[in-house]
Amino acid sequence: MPITNIGKVEQEGNSSPVNVNVVNTTVPITNQFEPAAIDAFGRQRMSTPFTLADYSHVYGEDTELLTKTSGTSSTITFDITKAKAILTVGTGANDFTIHQSRMYHHYMPGKSQMTLQSFNFTGSRLGTNKRIGLFDDNNGIFFLQSGDGTKAIVLRSNVSGSVYDETVTQNNWNIDKLDGTGPSLFNLNTTQTQLFTADFQWLGVGRVRAGFVHNGDIIIAHEFYNSNNKPSVYWSNPNLPVRCEIRNYSGLAAGTDSFDQICATVVSEGGYTEAGVDFAAVNTSTRSVATTSKLPLIAISLKTGYYGKPNRSVVRANALNVYTADNAISYEFWRLPSTGSISGGTWTSANNESVVQYNEGGTSVNFTSGTLINVGFIIAGGQGAGQFSSSNQTTSISSAKRGYISQNIDSTDSNVFVIVATGIGAGSSNTRANIQWRETR
Repeated sequence: MPITNIGKVEQEGNSSPVNVNVVNTTVPITNQFEPAAIDAFGRQRMSTPFTLADYSHVYGEDTELLTKTSGTSSTITFDITKAKAILTVGTGANDFTIHQSRMYHHYMPGKSQMTLQSFNFTGSRLGTNKRIGLFDDNNGIFFLQSGDGTKAIVLRSNVSGSVYDETVTQNNWNIDKLDGTGPSLFNLNTTQTQLFTADFQWLGVGRVRAGFVHNGDIIIAHEFYNSNNKPSVYWSNPNLPVRCEIRNYSGLAAGTDSFDQICATVVSEGGYTEAGVDFAAVNTSTRSVATTSKLPLIAISLKTGYYGKPNRSVVRANALNVYTADNAISYEFWRLPSTGSISGGTWTSANNESVVQYNEGGTSVNFTSGTLINVGFIIAGGQGAGQFSSSNQTTSISSAKRGYISQNIDSTDSNVFVIVATGIGAGSSNTRANIQWRETR
């Protein structure tokens, strides 16, 4: 161990000062994991995280994780016994497989947002990159393993007008290189399961941290400092999805490559309130509801774009109203996978300031892969010629974390909320409905 001279001291019984050397035992006066005990804003982490979303493969495919592939051998399969998704890429020079959350997790200014994601890269192959993190094609933070095995933490941004990856390789990580020589003594091995973590303060100019969880300790590997270092915001959009990606960057001789995605979560630290903007849409005229089929009274979905950008908003239904003037009806409230699930009618912008479009003229519904959220009955009160009867009901919609609609990976097709109705009594019923929703952007 190194010897350190601490200066001259006086010995008892000797008036002359002498030099004293002591062994440097390197006893820290602070915890080596102290940086991880505070959130991205420097506040002590408390037990009040709010889960924005969570994803696992305990029962196979998580329906809120979407797949995009290129190449005949590029696939995603699932191993329920090991609770994982297996991302596989083919042999083509540009083949890829992406597994990405439908939700773009809303960042609340002033709150630290954190992600935890478990995986196993299962080794490396020349010509193939593997990525995991909170990112999309334009912005984000992720862990990268290149084909030659080089590891890096990457801050992606399209603020300049084109996508730029600020790539920091392992030997340049500024907190802990995770090669066994840092304060944690942790040596990162991507052929074994790992737990990647990242958190950030946005406000356009805050810091971003990334690292790994090992033996219960959060080990920060690298921090990106953006304030006073860059001329503009570091991301154009802090609302980002969970994403795993395996992608070839050159032609390969034969075979495929893969890695395992296990589990992920995104949390807002220090609480969260889903602030947003409320809108509503209503049938402008009554719809004739027969007893022989289910008629879509009114449906809403997201516009593909908003102010020239991909529409990455999240929309939740707050309430619905259903009205019948004649005979009793039953109604159902559905979440459907695609705007193509609704036939007939026209999609119309709800408002220039809204991210939503609505359809009040649909003629039929394809319920395949849809989810029935709510059901009810509307009973007409009066009977007889000349009498007007109606019933109005307001229903609170589920606030479940997955009770929302959003766009697909490419922002070209949205989920749909729709109210459908079927007549119960004899004859058709003149019916109207409306949906009130909240948009979080």
